[in-house]
Amino acid sequence: ESGRISGEVLRMAGQNEIALERLIAPYWRGDRSPDLLAALGIAERAANRTDRARKFLEKAVQEKTTRARAYAELARLRLDENIAKAQAEKRKFTPEEVQSVLSPVEQGLQKPPVMAEFYDVLAKVWTFAQSAPDAQQFGALLGGVRRYPDNLTLIFSTAQVAVLHGYNQEARLLINHGLESAGSPEI
Repeated sequence: ESGRISGEVLRMAGQNEIALERLIAPYWRGDRSPDLLAALGIAERAANRTDRARKFLEKAVQEKTTRARAYAELARLRLDENIAKAQAEKRKFTPEEVQSVLSPVEQGLQKPPVMAEFYDVLAKVWTFAQSAPDAQQFGALLGGVRRYPDNLTLIFSTAQVAVLHGYNQEARLLINHGLESAGSPEI
């Protein structure tokens, strides 16, 4: 436990390599707790070691870690992989690719704290998706804007999803809200 805590503190302080050394020690001693796996995955992701990060994050999420950040990082990894693949093949996301990203987001939204990153990932998924989000899925995205009403990036990306998928009334409201929040029509 002390190795995990000191490793996480060091990671947050920007000393990622030392943090990884502290975090890996309990793992070598046999600790496979979901929160340690999550901490390792998050630290590996911060070090841009995506293959290692993915292995730790997949296992942490499978084992039901309490760390919301682990779910967000796994969703981002899957999103990035799906974007690269879809762009290389010049196509939109398949329903399976959409679900592969939505799954950790949905699980992560059940864990505190609810982070803006979850809603950002949702917006990006629906931007690249073949199909439109249904009313409930789009409502979840709007919930992010309600929760983070000053997050211009989220407002913009949610408005983009609304325009792309025919939620025209909501798009107008989001665009107007974004312009008001920006404080200047030039932005």
